[in-house]
Amino acid sequence: MCFDGDMINVICDNFERHDISTKIYTNDMPSECEFHLSYMCNMTWDLANYMHHAELRLYHRKNQVGYAEYHLNGTGGLSVMKWNSTKSKMDPVIDELLAGSNASAK
Repeated sequence: MCFDGDMINVICDNFERHDISTKIYTNDMPSECEFHLSYMCNMTWDLANYMHHAELRLYHRKNQVGYAEYHLNGTGGLSVMKWNSTKSKMDPVIDELLAGSNASAK
């Protein structure tokens, strides 16, 4: 489970950087919504909370059209990079996700 409050903002900002508008729904997704994204991320603690794993799945209607993942081996071990911001970790992951899908062409 992810308690990183930055994650949704980072996702939305990155999609908008790729000229893809976003909306957040907490209930049922409207039928006119052509694409949707699901994500999960795991946090751990070592002097501070940090994200060590995240998965993004992009769907066109009901078909998955993209997948990207961030993962720190061994939850980061002794690397100080484990405390990098969610943005610095997820920017390249979201770029990869959108490059591998046709969502940015829509």
